[in-house]
Amino acid sequence: MIDCIRKGELPPNRYTQYMKQIETNQSYIRKWISPSPINNSAWVALVDAEMASLLNSPDAFKLYDVAVKLSVNNDWLLEEGWGLFLQGSHFIRCGVEGLGSELQRRGISRQSQWGARGIVYHLSSLIDDRSPLPLKRHIFSSDVAVQTDSVLISATPPPDEDIYPQSKSSSTTEEDVINKLTAGDLASILRWSKDISRDINLSLALQRLTEIATENSGSQSTCVVIAREAGDYTVATSMLPPEPCQVHENPISVRAIPDPLQRAVIQHALNTKGRVYLDDVTAEPRFSSEARESPHRSVICLPIFSNRGQTFGAVYLASRYAFSPNTVTVLTLLCEQASIGISNALLFRSVQAGTRENLKMIAAQRDALEAARKSREDALKATKIKSNFLASMSHELRTPFSSFYGLLDILSGTELNNGQREIVTTAKQSCELLLKIIDSILDYSKLEASALKLEYSSFAVESLIADCMELLLPMAAKKLDLSFDIEPKVPPWVTADYARIRQVLMNLIGNAVKFTINGFVRVTCSVDHNTSSTQGEAHLKFIIQDTGIGLSSSDVELLFVPFQQADSSSTRRFGGTGLGLSISRQLVKLMGGAIGVQSQLGVGSMFWFTIPVKICDSEESKDALAEIDRLKLQLMKPHPLRVLVTSKSPATVSLLNTMLSGFFIASVSSIEEAQEHLRNATTIHPPLDFVLLDDQSEHRADELARFLQALPADTLKDTKIIHLYTPTTDSLSGHSAFTNDTPGVVRMTKPPRSGRLLQMLAVLKNPSQNKIIPSGGEAQSEDQKLAENRSLFGNVLIAEDNPVAQKLLIKQLERHDLHVIATSNGEEAVTEWESHEPGYFSVALFDHHMPICDGVEACKRVRVLENKRRVPVLLPIVALSADCQESTKQLCLSAGMNSFFSKPLKKSDLYSLLCTFGTRPVKPPDDMSSS
Repeated sequence: MIDCIRKGELPPNRYTQYMKQIETNQSYIRKWISPSPINNSAWVALVDAEMASLLNSPDAFKLYDVAVKLSVNNDWLLEEGWGLFLQGSHFIRCGVEGLGSELQRRGISRQSQWGARGIVYHLSSLIDDRSPLPLKRHIFSSDVAVQTDSVLISATPPPDEDIYPQSKSSSTTEEDVINKLTAGDLASILRWSKDISRDINLSLALQRLTEIATENSGSQSTCVVIAREAGDYTVATSMLPPEPCQVHENPISVRAIPDPLQRAVIQHALNTKGRVYLDDVTAEPRFSSEARESPHRSVICLPIFSNRGQTFGAVYLASRYAFSPNTVTVLTLLCEQASIGISNALLFRSVQAGTRENLKMIAAQRDALEAARKSREDALKATKIKSNFLASMSHELRTPFSSFYGLLDILSGTELNNGQREIVTTAKQSCELLLKIIDSILDYSKLEASALKLEYSSFAVESLIADCMELLLPMAAKKLDLSFDIEPKVPPWVTADYARIRQVLMNLIGNAVKFTINGFVRVTCSVDHNTSSTQGEAHLKFIIQDTGIGLSSSDVELLFVPFQQADSSSTRRFGGTGLGLSISRQLVKLMGGAIGVQSQLGVGSMFWFTIPVKICDSEESKDALAEIDRLKLQLMKPHPLRVLVTSKSPATVSLLNTMLSGFFIASVSSIEEAQEHLRNATTIHPPLDFVLLDDQSEHRADELARFLQALPADTLKDTKIIHLYTPTTDSLSGHSAFTNDTPGVVRMTKPPRSGRLLQMLAVLKNPSQNKIIPSGGEAQSEDQKLAENRSLFGNVLIAEDNPVAQKLLIKQLERHDLHVIATSNGEEAVTEWESHEPGYFSVALFDHHMPICDGVEACKRVRVLENKRRVPVLLPIVALSADCQESTKQLCLSAGMNSFFSKPLKKSDLYSLLCTFGTRPVKPPDDMSSS
């Protein structure tokens, strides 16, 4: 209505009607300013300014300024754009055309930023209708003060391809926009170029370029990409307004940019050396798929060229709103001018890098000469010290074990019953294992010195694995299923270094057993067909799979590092030196194989290694295989054996099927399934000969024997049960349950071996073949002084992860009639404290180093809980630690502990404990009370 009135074409009655309607509208809208000033105040101020301009009021200038400020403060691009345009129109009507035209262009730019294309085209047409005549010469052809040649600023190396909106012609649009740029635009570009070129530091120059481009364009995402020495392009700076510009000290590669649209547009501009300017990137087929995954709609990407036409960077801008053609032209000119300063900064950085490298090289050469001289002297000393140390260690460690092993060997030659012989045999094997552990430490030193030699011999693959399992089965029998399997295609006898392969197996299986609380550990041997082998050779692959604690990807990297374990708490909880896997890797590598691991934290691990071997065809192997064939042939008469295998372990079932190949084998996984099979077997002919029961419980074997005897059919009266079990302390101590007194049941220790199993089957088929709990010391009487000064009575809470140290501490406290509640870590201690009322415990003793939660953390948790519960008397907490350093003591006391004692708890410390704490109230430390 105001525009219609301004044109002067309305009759008087209509003029009066419009004026009254405008006043009515303003009065109505003003009512909404109070509840919603952000939404309405800018419009009311803009209409007031237009009315003042219509009436030629001098207040119009101030009112337009108020309308624009309200739009800017409330982030209304539409209102800001109209305010600037109408303000410029008022200036032009007042005769100030230069400033008015600039304000109109800024208003159109604001409308372009939020994508109002219709408004932009309409307002641009209003400006075009009154465009001045063309200038006599091109306004941008000028002599630039910072250069010596006259250049056309818009001239760039001809791009391979420019991408512009389809509705516009690239050249025409740019030419039109250039004609509309003012001298102020050129002055701004030159000023910005000077700012960028002022600092020779590349990071500061790129930061300033990013800030200028963002401020001038209204971009919502800006970055500058620069070429690195390696030829790759990386993001040097980025800016997401209103956040400040960020300079990346460790820039990411363009290929690693997370925004797919940003990555695709920058790579296209760098590859084609062409500019990219798109109002709506979704309409461009080359980027439409990436645009769907990006929040931005309009993009600009301008390559930066050197004076030789090489592309050494690019500027990328993106927004949800469209950019104006004026912005593209200004940024293009800015990049061309800024390239001079950036080229200088790049050259300076290159010179600096070369200088630093030269200085480093000179220093390195000087240090290398000195280090070579010193290392030669140190090597000679170390070789002598190492030789003496290895000789001393070998003597000091092996001598007592050799004597022990010799005594056991003599004892094994005396008259012993079966149980005693099993005890001596197991003790000998354990002694051998200890000797091999000592040897592994010595082997590591030899491996480091490349002095370890391989010793080849012929051996049975089954014996290799069974020997390892025989030593480790007693350790695993009570908590998990330890089994192994050998695939049928594995050659029965091979030639390789038996001792070294066994050492690797012992390390890997021992680790699996140690770190597996429950579940299973399975060892599988197969032929690795992925590795080519010549005639008479093979590659054996050993896989050790467990359901243990597992490993994270970061922990796997530490596995094969000497003296390292994935978690330091594992050493305290499970023990070990951290040498086993390092030695295993070097041994496997020495034997020409490979080793690896696959693991998942909390699920389990699978270690594997491959070893090249030669297939053995010696007399010894032929005799052993002939004996197996003879036993099998004997068991085929008068008919092939019928055997029922009962085992929960798939590996054991598979192994027994391989050992008993050629016979009739059926397998089940439980006693109940075995009983059902036996019921159905009463009518089968020939009858069932044997039941192989893999179960640690002797009672289950006896139960199955009684069930078998109770069956009415006579066909199973000769069926015998072979009970496979693992020797443990119960069985080796001569416990009656593991004797062969039960009719029809024969005990056989695991692991099963082909020769021994077949031999037992042959003998049985032919009827003619025949904790210690240490007693506590007597309580010591309290001396008179302790009786007079003692204040500690009642209940004591302790947290100690070492079982031996925990038992010792319990005995020390119980001797003084204290009731001790023991926990294994700080978390359990806090839980135990929470489960009792305040004041139940007279004192608490926490070990400093514990897994899961140490003593310091446990103390902090207790103090926080006491503060929440408003406990009147705090629990006295005493720190125990084998680390006697002053820093450790201060760490414990600063956490809120009341005292610090070193391990072991001496008599004087115990006296101090009994006389210091107890019924007297204990004040909290100053730092804890303030918290």
